[in-house]
Amino acid sequence: MIVNYDCFPTPQSRMAYVTNRLKGAPYAQILPYIHNGVCQLSDYGEVLEILEHAFGDPNCARNAHNDLYRLRQGNKEFSVFFAEFQCLAMEGDMPEAALPTMLEQAINRELKAMLLHHDLPSGDYMNLARFLQNLENRRFQYESNPRNHAAAPKPAAITSARPDGPPQHTTASPTAETTKPHPDAMDLSSARRYTTSRRDRGECFHCGSKDHLVQNCPLPDSRPVGVHPAYLSPRSQSPISPVPASALQQYCSPSPDLSAKGMSLAVTALY
Repeated sequence: MIVNYDCFPTPQSRMAYVTNRLKGAPYAQILPYIHNGVCQLSDYGEVLEILEHAFGDPNCARNAHNDLYRLRQGNKEFSVFFAEFQCLAMEGDMPEAALPTMLEQAINRELKAMLLHHDLPSGDYMNLARFLQNLENRRFQYESNPRNHAAAPKPAAITSARPDGPPQHTTASPTAETTKPHPDAMDLSSARRYTTSRRDRGECFHCGSKDHLVQNCPLPDSRPVGVHPAYLSPRSQSPISPVPASALQQYCSPSPDLSAKGMSLAVTALY
C-alpha cells in the first residue's frame, strides 16, 4: 500500500483492496464493519489492527525472547542460522548491545574452535556476523580439498620365516589382539569334540591293546593302592571249601523254631 499509494489515493479504495483479499475467518472478522459494500472504518490500518488482535500472538515479544535464547546453529549453515537469529531479534525487540554475546553463544562447536585462534572484531554484531561467515567459508574450502585429509596409516607387515621356503609377509590388523585361552575354559574345538575314546574303539584302558580288556591286562598295574576299581581285582582261583556234614546236618535238622524260609537263608549264608 505504501509503494502503490498513487493507485489507492482514498481510504475507501485502500480498505476495499484489503477486504477483497480476505477470505474465511479473517473476512468474518471485518464483515460487521461493512455496510452496503462500504467499510465503515477510517483506514486500512484499523483493518490490520482488528486482524492482529484476533489472530496475532499477544506474547510475540516474550516468545521471540525465549526462542532466541534457545536457538543454536547445530548442523545448519551460518547464513540460514543467522537469518533466523535476526528475525527473532527483531520480533523480540532485543537490545543491540546483547546480540554479539548471544550470537557467539549460539554458533556451533566448529566455529567456536576457530575463534580460539582469532580475535573478535569490534563494533556491532553485524561485523561479528560477517567475520563468522568468512570463517565458515574458509572451513568449507579447507574440507572440500582432498589433499588436506590425511591418509589412514597402513597396518604394519609381519614377516614370518618358514624353514621350507622364503619369508612371507602378513598384514596384522591394528584391532586384533592375541589372547590366550583360560586354563579352566572348556575346549570346544572340533578336534577334541569328535575324538573317540578307548572305550569306543574297544581297547584296553591300561595298555591300549584290542586283544583283551583291562581286567585281563597282563601288564602290572602301577597305580597306588586304593585306586584299583573293583572290576580290576583278580578273581580268586581257589575252590570253595566244602561245608562239613555236621554243620549242614545241624542247620538242616528239623526244628519247631525254624521255618522253611529261615532254613533256606541259613543254608545260603554258609555259602
